[in-house]
Amino acid sequence: MTENILFPGRPDYTGPTTGVFFAVHHDRICEHSYDIMNRVRYIKKYKAKNEIEIRLHNLMYLGGCEAAAKRAQLDADY
Repeated sequence: MTENILFPGRPDYTGPTTGVFFAVHHDRICEHSYDIMNRVRYIKKYKAKNEIEIRLHNLMYLGGCEAAAKRAQLDADY
């Protein structure tokens, strides 16, 4: 079994909790998070039941992807 270091919304995530992530919120492609596991808990607790599975499935750590980091910074500045 492969270690889950990319998908914080899926079981057994062991990757970083701080950094640039994909699909944190529906209105941005990627953004910086200081604690993605806090977002995972929020989704599980407050989002509509029919949205939870797909939201958690799509969360992804983008790590060293320079383009994603640049995009996240541009969006944060906007």
